[in-house]
Amino acid sequence: MRHFGWLAASAAMTVVAPAFAGEVPLYQPAPGWIDKAAMPKLAADGDPPSMMILDSQQRVEKGQL
Repeated sequence: MRHFGWLAASAAMTVVAPAFAGEVPLYQPAPGWIDKAAMPKLAADGDPPSMMILDSQQRVEKGQL
């Protein structure tokens, strides 16, 4: 019985699940829940900001991400 835990752990680590992915990336319109990020305004001296946009949006719904 003592070895059953090691056997179960070893079996769980050796199970391999393939990752299914297409060869071509899918480019689709953004979903409706995405908020479009606004471009920052130029500084008074006309220089652009050091970082234009850094935006990350995730949908959290019913306990799922």
